[in-house]
Amino acid sequence: MSYFGFILNCRGLRTKLFNFKCNIASFNYVYIVLNETRLNDSIHNNELGMFNYNIYRYNRSSLTSTSSGGGGVIIIIRKDFQ
Repeated sequence: MSYFGFILNCRGLRTKLFNFKCNIASFNYVYIVLNETRLNDSIHNNELGMFNYNIYRYNRSSLTSTSSGGGGVIIIIRKDFQ
């Protein structure tokens, strides 16, 4: 059995959010993995438009890093996937 997924080094998700939502709406991915999202706590999960998915994310924190850019990862799993 194979699973249809999507993996991307997005190098900043905020500026690509519209295209990301369109891509996701076109396919029924089982999983999505994004790194270098560059998101922070001001972007909430519901803004990603992934309502049929469980979202697990780790944002870059200014408390744990002195770098101003990069970082962040999101793992998104379709809710009906067991």
